[in-house]
Amino acid sequence: MGVIIGIVLLLLAIGVIALNMNPLVPISLWFTSVTLPVWTVIAGALVLGLLIAWLLALSKGTKNREKKKEQEDKLRVADLSKKEAVDQAKQDSEAQLIQKNAEIEGLKKQVSSLEEEMNKHLATTDIQSEQKTSTTKLAEADVDQQELKSENVTDSIRIEPDTKQTRTSKNKR
Repeated sequence: MGVIIGIVLLLLAIGVIALNMNPLVPISLWFTSVTLPVWTVIAGALVLGLLIAWLLALSKGTKNREKKKEQEDKLRVADLSKKEAVDQAKQDSEAQLIQKNAEIEGLKKQVSSLEEEMNKHLATTDIQSEQKTSTTKLAEADVDQQELKSENVTDSIRIEPDTKQTRTSKNKR
C-alpha cells in the first residue's frame, strides 16, 4: 500500500515539474544527440533508476530466496535425520526391552524350576524325616521292650536263686 502511494506522489511531482518547465535539453549519447523537454529527461532518469533498483532488488531477492530454500532444505534434512535417529533409538530400546523381557522370562522359569526342585527336596526330606522319626520311635520301642525283657530276666534270675536256695535248704534238712 505504501509503495502505491509513493508511486502516485512521484508521478504528481513529475507532472508538476513537467508543466512548469518546458525548455528543451540536448542529450548526447555515444553516437547520437537528441533534444528533449526537461520533464521527459527527468521521467526517463526516474524510470531508468526504478528499473535498475528493481533489477538489484530482484537479484538480491533471488539470492535471499535461494538462501531461504537452502536453509529450508537443511532444516528438512535435519528433521529427517532427527526422525531417523529417534526411530532408531526407539527400535533399539524396543529390542532391549524384548531382550530384557526374555531374560526375565528365563529367570522366572529358573525360579519356578528351583522352587519345584526345592519342594521335591522338602517333600523327600519330610518323608525321610518321618521315616527317621518312625524308625527312631520303633527303635525306642524296641529298646523299651528289650529293657522290659532284661528287667524280667533280671527279676527272674533274682527269684530263681532264692528259689534254689530255698530248695537247697529244704534238701539239707
